[in-house]
Amino acid sequence: MKTPVKRVYLSSADLQLESYLDADSFERNLLTNLLFQPGVLVPDIFFFISAGIAQHLSGSNMTLLEAGLRKGEVIASFRDKSIGSFTDALRVAMGNGDERNAILGIRDDAKEIAHRLDAVLDNKSDFTPEYWPEHSIGSRFQMRIETLLANGPAPRLPDNIDIPQTEMEQLWSVTKKWRTDCVQAAVDETRLVAGSGLRRGMLITAVGRSVGVVSGDETLENVAELLDSSLPQKTLRALEYFFRWVTDIYQYNQAREFGAIPSFPECEPVAGVFAGEFLKREARRSGNKPERTTLTLRAPMPNRSSLAHVSADDLLEIKRSVGMAYFIALSNWQNAKESSINLEQNLERSLNDYGNALVKEVRKRGSESAGMIEAVLSRSSCADPILPYTLASTTALGMTQISPKLGILMAVGTNAYAVYRYWRRRPDQADLTVRRWSLRSEKSKNPDVNLS
Repeated sequence: MKTPVKRVYLSSADLQLESYLDADSFERNLLTNLLFQPGVLVPDIFFFISAGIAQHLSGSNMTLLEAGLRKGEVIASFRDKSIGSFTDALRVAMGNGDERNAILGIRDDAKEIAHRLDAVLDNKSDFTPEYWPEHSIGSRFQMRIETLLANGPAPRLPDNIDIPQTEMEQLWSVTKKWRTDCVQAAVDETRLVAGSGLRRGMLITAVGRSVGVVSGDETLENVAELLDSSLPQKTLRALEYFFRWVTDIYQYNQAREFGAIPSFPECEPVAGVFAGEFLKREARRSGNKPERTTLTLRAPMPNRSSLAHVSADDLLEIKRSVGMAYFIALSNWQNAKESSINLEQNLERSLNDYGNALVKEVRKRGSESAGMIEAVLSRSSCADPILPYTLASTTALGMTQISPKLGILMAVGTNAYAVYRYWRRRPDQADLTVRRWSLRSEKSKNPDVNLS
């Protein structure tokens, strides 16, 4: 029996995360995830609410997302087994004609997006959707929100950062009403239309009423509508952090219930505190002794602008023919019970082979391809894991906006992660370096990173 591919949840396609990400995040994250993850999973509603997906599909050429869907590298997760097309999925998302049951935030051009995707896939692809589990995802979301936010204590910040825990405690105090009264109000409103669970849009609206941004029967479709610059700075800052926590919990909940790899784009320690909390819980369940090994590998790789000259189909074919050896080598190394020079060398060789294959393809098209990829790879079974937050700047604290970080924290199993950084030109140093550090790792110099 064939082992199912473990796919990564494409968080950057979530409308509610767009307020926290830079304009290029969707394209960067889609490319990196498709090149360096075995597969990508996208919940059905994201196709109809994401500005990143809409912009990605705005041209006339076959896009990377469309090619991924056709080749089975991108999987759509439909919520009902009776759904066989994106048009059907949109109809269900819009409440089957009943506005009271419609999901908030669906774009005006959603029908055009659904028709385009259906036309691309019609009788020409390996597209096979997956489906939501039969149990209520909304009820699991409610449980996690109530456990982590409404009823839980303030999470602990990692020890390997220069931010005092009092920062977290202060935010926890300011957000108390939203975490308790507003959560309960949103649960009650969700019950009226869905019967059970919690809808994130109703929590956004409930908090909006609490701070005076929403009145009467108005609803909010997007966190961005709530982040009103006229609000007091203390309130606005707390709202930004609170809804980053809510969104991370929402995405973690969906990823886990869908059997996908959770991802947390562009985190900094306070905004991404629940990413750390999730990894700690997973690690503690493993019961293994605390230890960590981290490798830093460098290999030839075209820069992103050069890769744009290669067709989406050709990129994915190289991934299948050459890149698969890298995914297998990474999985073998991360799952090994003990360190092995042979596994490390195989990982190094397979990453270089993959990078060289992409470089060769770019050069065939006469494009400048000089560059490299740096991969920071972790294998670990830590009872209290040190997260790679020191790879991102922590200057967001105290600012009105949470500064976007060029990264995705991938929770690939029990606190295993992979960090990828592109270089436009190859540095003078050797293509490969290998480093190991212990549980109490040294602090980083805050490089500009792309985590995945």
